[in-house]
Amino acid sequence: MDPDTTLKQQDQVITDRPYVEESMWSAFQNILTFISLAFFSGSLHTLWSIFVNHWVPTNENAYTGLVSSYLLNSSIATLLVSAPLFVFLFISTNKKYSKQPELKKTRGKRTLNYIILIVTFIILIVRTVSAINTALNDTFTLNFGFNLLVTFVISGFIFTYYLYEVRVEKHPAPMSKYVISSIIILLVAITTFIISLPIRSDLKQKDRSIPEPYTRQL
Repeated sequence: MDPDTTLKQQDQVITDRPYVEESMWSAFQNILTFISLAFFSGSLHTLWSIFVNHWVPTNENAYTGLVSSYLLNSSIATLLVSAPLFVFLFISTNKKYSKQPELKKTRGKRTLNYIILIVTFIILIVRTVSAINTALNDTFTLNFGFNLLVTFVISGFIFTYYLYEVRVEKHPAPMSKYVISSIIILLVAITTFIISLPIRSDLKQKDRSIPEPYTRQL
Protein backbone atom coordinates (compact mmCIF):
# COMPACT_ATOMS: atom_id res chain seq x y z
CA MET A 1 0.00 0.00 0.00
CA ASP A 2 1.23 3.49 -0.81
CA PRO A 3 2.67 5.18 2.34
CA ASP A 4 0.98 8.45 1.42
CA THR A 5 -2.38 6.70 1.20
CA THR A 6 -1.84 5.11 4.61
CA LEU A 7 -1.02 8.48 6.17
CA LYS A 8 -4.11 10.03 4.62
CA GLN A 9 -6.28 7.24 6.03
CA GLN A 10 -4.77 7.71 9.49
CA ASP A 11 -5.37 11.44 9.30
CA GLN A 12 -8.96 10.78 8.27
CA VAL A 13 -9.46 8.45 11.28
CA ILE A 14 -8.11 11.11 13.62
CA THR A 15 -10.29 13.76 12.02
CA ASP A 16 -13.42 11.60 12.28
CA ARG A 17 -12.83 10.70 15.94
CA PRO A 18 -16.20 11.16 17.71
CA TYR A 19 -14.69 12.71 20.83
CA VAL A 20 -13.03 16.08 21.27
CA GLU A 21 -10.83 17.21 24.11
CA GLU A 22 -11.88 19.77 26.72
CA SER A 23 -9.99 21.55 29.46
CA MET A 24 -9.80 20.21 33.00
CA TRP A 25 -11.72 23.25 34.22
CA SER A 26 -14.56 22.54 31.80
CA ALA A 27 -14.71 18.91 32.93
CA PHE A 28 -14.65 20.06 36.56
CA GLN A 29 -17.63 22.35 35.89
CA ASN A 30 -19.55 19.44 34.37
CA ILE A 31 -18.92 17.29 37.44
CA LEU A 32 -20.02 20.10 39.78
CA THR A 33 -23.17 20.55 37.70
CA PHE A 34 -23.91 16.83 38.01
CA ILE A 35 -23.38 16.89 41.80
CA SER A 36 -25.48 20.03 42.32
CA LEU A 37 -28.26 18.50 40.19
CA ALA A 38 -28.24 15.40 42.39
CA PHE A 39 -28.59 17.45 45.58
CA PHE A 40 -31.19 19.77 44.06
CA SER A 41 -33.40 17.00 42.70
CA GLY A 42 -32.99 15.02 45.93
CA SER A 43 -34.11 17.98 48.06
CA LEU A 44 -37.08 18.59 45.77
CA HIS A 45 -38.14 14.93 45.98
CA THR A 46 -37.88 14.90 49.78
CA LEU A 47 -39.75 18.18 50.21
CA TRP A 48 -42.54 17.24 47.82
CA SER A 49 -42.89 13.85 49.53
CA ILE A 50 -43.19 15.63 52.88
CA PHE A 51 -45.86 17.87 51.37
CA VAL A 52 -47.79 14.81 50.22
CA ASN A 53 -47.50 13.12 53.63
CA HIS A 54 -48.66 16.33 55.29
CA TRP A 55 -51.65 16.94 53.03
CA VAL A 56 -52.61 13.30 52.49
CA PRO A 57 -51.57 11.56 55.73
CA THR A 58 -51.75 7.83 56.36
CA ASN A 59 -51.69 5.75 59.51
CA GLU A 60 -48.04 4.92 58.92
CA ASN A 61 -46.89 8.56 58.93
CA ALA A 62 -49.35 9.96 61.47
CA TYR A 63 -46.70 10.07 64.24
CA THR A 64 -43.57 10.99 62.33
CA GLY A 65 -43.58 14.70 63.11
CA LEU A 66 -40.04 14.77 64.49
CA VAL A 67 -38.63 12.79 61.58
CA SER A 68 -40.48 14.90 59.01
CA SER A 69 -39.40 18.11 60.76
CA TYR A 70 -35.75 17.06 60.66
CA LEU A 71 -35.99 16.00 57.01
CA LEU A 72 -37.84 19.19 56.14
CA ASN A 73 -35.19 21.45 57.69
CA SER A 74 -32.35 19.49 56.08
CA SER A 75 -34.06 19.51 52.69
CA ILE A 76 -34.78 23.24 52.87
CA ALA A 77 -31.11 23.91 53.67
CA THR A 78 -30.04 21.66 50.78
CA LEU A 79 -32.49 23.39 48.43
CA LEU A 80 -31.27 26.88 49.37
CA VAL A 81 -27.67 25.89 48.66
CA SER A 82 -28.04 23.59 45.65
CA ALA A 83 -30.68 25.49 43.64
CA PRO A 84 -28.73 28.71 43.00
CA LEU A 85 -25.51 26.73 42.60
CA PHE A 86 -27.07 24.43 40.01
CA VAL A 87 -28.63 27.34 38.09
CA PHE A 88 -25.31 29.18 38.02
CA LEU A 89 -23.43 26.11 36.78
CA PHE A 90 -26.23 25.22 34.37
CA ILE A 91 -26.01 28.62 32.69
CA SER A 92 -22.21 28.72 32.82
CA THR A 93 -21.69 25.31 31.24
CA ASN A 94 -24.36 25.73 28.57
CA LYS A 95 -23.02 29.17 27.66
CA LYS A 96 -19.82 27.56 26.43
CA TYR A 97 -21.83 24.89 24.59
CA SER A 98 -23.79 27.59 22.77
CA LYS A 99 -20.51 29.15 21.62
CA GLN A 100 -18.72 25.83 21.02
CA PRO A 101 -21.28 23.08 20.25
CA GLU A 102 -18.46 20.61 19.54
CA LEU A 103 -17.69 20.51 23.29
CA LYS A 104 -20.86 18.46 23.75
CA LYS A 105 -19.04 15.62 22.02
CA THR A 106 -16.38 15.35 24.72
CA ARG A 107 -16.05 12.00 26.44
CA GLY A 108 -16.61 13.49 29.90
CA LYS A 109 -19.81 15.29 28.92
CA ARG A 110 -21.22 12.23 27.19
CA THR A 111 -20.34 10.00 30.14
CA LEU A 112 -22.12 12.26 32.64
CA ASN A 113 -25.17 12.52 30.38
CA TYR A 114 -25.48 8.74 30.14
CA ILE A 115 -24.90 8.28 33.88
CA ILE A 116 -27.82 10.63 34.55
CA LEU A 117 -29.97 8.80 32.02
CA ILE A 118 -29.14 5.40 33.53
CA VAL A 119 -29.76 6.51 37.13
CA THR A 120 -33.09 8.20 36.35
CA PHE A 121 -34.18 5.25 34.21
CA ILE A 122 -33.44 2.83 37.06
CA ILE A 123 -35.43 5.01 39.47
CA LEU A 124 -38.39 5.09 37.09
CA ILE A 125 -38.29 1.33 36.57
CA VAL A 126 -38.02 0.58 40.30
CA ARG A 127 -40.90 2.91 41.14
CA THR A 128 -43.04 1.44 38.35
CA VAL A 129 -42.43 -2.10 39.62
CA SER A 130 -43.21 -0.92 43.15
CA ALA A 131 -46.48 0.64 41.98
CA ILE A 132 -47.57 -2.53 40.17
CA ASN A 133 -46.63 -4.67 43.17
CA THR A 134 -48.56 -2.38 45.50
CA ALA A 135 -51.60 -2.46 43.26
CA LEU A 136 -51.50 -6.28 43.05
CA ASN A 137 -51.37 -6.48 46.85
CA ASP A 138 -54.40 -4.17 47.14
CA THR A 139 -52.42 -1.68 49.25
CA PHE A 140 -52.42 1.20 46.78
CA THR A 141 -53.37 4.43 48.58
CA LEU A 142 -53.83 8.03 47.53
CA ASN A 143 -50.70 8.93 49.47
CA PHE A 144 -48.66 6.31 47.61
CA GLY A 145 -50.09 7.51 44.31
CA PHE A 146 -49.04 11.11 44.90
CA ASN A 147 -45.57 10.06 46.06
CA LEU A 148 -45.27 7.97 42.93
CA LEU A 149 -46.28 11.00 40.88
CA VAL A 150 -43.57 13.07 42.57
CA THR A 151 -40.92 10.55 41.56
CA PHE A 152 -42.18 10.37 37.98
CA VAL A 153 -42.35 14.16 37.59
CA ILE A 154 -38.81 14.83 38.86
CA SER A 155 -37.02 11.78 37.45
CA GLY A 156 -39.05 11.84 34.25
CA PHE A 157 -38.27 15.49 33.58
CA ILE A 158 -34.54 14.97 34.14
CA PHE A 159 -34.52 11.83 31.97
CA THR A 160 -36.42 13.57 29.16
CA TYR A 161 -34.21 16.65 29.23
CA TYR A 162 -30.92 14.76 29.07
CA LEU A 163 -32.28 12.33 26.49
CA TYR A 164 -33.09 15.36 24.37
CA GLU A 165 -29.58 16.72 24.98
CA VAL A 166 -28.02 13.46 23.85
CA ARG A 167 -30.13 13.26 20.70
CA VAL A 168 -29.48 16.84 19.58
CA GLU A 169 -25.94 17.25 20.93
CA LYS A 170 -24.55 17.92 17.44
CA HIS A 171 -26.78 20.95 16.94
CA PRO A 172 -26.19 24.29 18.71
CA ALA A 173 -28.98 25.50 20.98
CA PRO A 174 -29.78 29.19 21.55
CA MET A 175 -28.80 30.61 24.91
CA SER A 176 -32.40 31.74 25.44
CA LYS A 177 -33.37 28.08 25.88
CA TYR A 178 -31.08 27.73 28.89
CA VAL A 179 -32.09 31.09 30.36
CA ILE A 180 -35.77 30.15 30.23
CA SER A 181 -34.99 26.74 31.75
CA SER A 182 -33.03 28.43 34.55
CA ILE A 183 -35.92 30.80 35.30
CA ILE A 184 -38.32 27.84 35.51
CA ILE A 185 -35.95 25.99 37.85
CA LEU A 186 -35.65 29.04 40.12
CA LEU A 187 -39.44 29.50 40.17
CA VAL A 188 -39.89 25.85 41.15
CA ALA A 189 -37.29 26.20 43.92
CA ILE A 190 -38.80 29.45 45.25
CA THR A 191 -42.34 28.06 45.16
CA THR A 192 -41.23 24.91 46.97
CA PHE A 193 -39.48 26.99 49.64
CA ILE A 194 -42.54 29.22 50.18
CA ILE A 195 -44.85 26.20 50.49
CA SER A 196 -42.49 24.57 52.99
CA LEU A 197 -42.68 27.47 55.47
CA PRO A 198 -46.26 26.95 56.73
CA ILE A 199 -45.75 23.19 56.74
CA ARG A 200 -42.64 23.69 58.85
CA SER A 201 -44.71 25.66 61.37
CA ASP A 202 -47.36 22.93 61.46
CA LEU A 203 -44.73 20.24 62.04
CA LYS A 204 -43.28 22.25 64.94
CA GLN A 205 -46.69 22.34 66.57
CA LYS A 206 -47.07 18.59 66.04
CA ASP A 207 -43.66 18.03 67.62
CA ARG A 208 -44.87 19.71 70.82
CA SER A 209 -48.03 17.57 70.86
CA ILE A 210 -46.19 14.24 70.53
CA PRO A 211 -46.16 12.31 73.84
CA GLU A 212 -42.84 12.45 75.68
CA PRO A 213 -42.27 8.64 75.74
CA TYR A 214 -42.59 8.58 71.96
CA THR A 215 -40.19 11.50 71.67
CA ARG A 216 -37.60 9.62 73.73
CA GLN A 217 -37.90 6.62 71.44
CA LEU A 218 -37.07 8.83 68.45
